[in-house]
Amino acid sequence: MKISADTNTQLAVDAQALGSLRLKAKQSPDKALHQAAQQFEAVFTNMMLKSMRDATPQNGILDSDQTKMFTSLLDQQLSQNMASHGIGLADLMVKQLTHTPPATSTKESR
Repeated sequence: MKISADTNTQLAVDAQALGSLRLKAKQSPDKALHQAAQQFEAVFTNMMLKSMRDATPQNGILDSDQTKMFTSLLDQQLSQNMASHGIGLADLMVKQLTHTPPATSTKESR
């Protein structure tokens, strides 16, 4: 079984991407953390695009269930591509999750 080198370039609806990410998490947790943060960034961006689409009027001549489905697929793919280039959220998450708290002093005052 061949695993793709970059899970972020795969289609957003690819079910094998999660299995690939799990395998990478076992092999190298640091790289998997960055990829998981990018996937979270993609989900966040997709939710943002969906909210933006819902806020616009939907009463045109081309608005139907089919166009809504294809728009949803387009938004998923756009969010995946945006996350692969990065909007900054994934980098902040990786920085936050890999941050080690400073050592606290355990000396007793005498």
